[in-house]
Amino acid sequence: MKLDPVSLRPFVSVVEEGTIAAAAKREHIAAAAVSKRLSELEELFDSKLLNRTNKGIRQPTPVCLCCSWLAAP
Repeated sequence: MKLDPVSLRPFVSVVEEGTIAAAAKREHIAAAAVSKRLSELEELFDSKLLNRTNKGIRQPTPVCLCCSWLAAP
């Protein structure tokens, strides 16, 4: 995976919206695509970025906060 703004935009949307579904709607892509991008970023950073639940994102991890700060426009 290449780390670029297109790859980071869904990630930032998830952090801001609080759910993958809301981020997918905002970005006009499928929720599965957003989830895949998140998984790829977690693999790239070798770290969990979000604590996920079936009701949304419970809490961003410290790595997530750092990455979202760097990725935000």
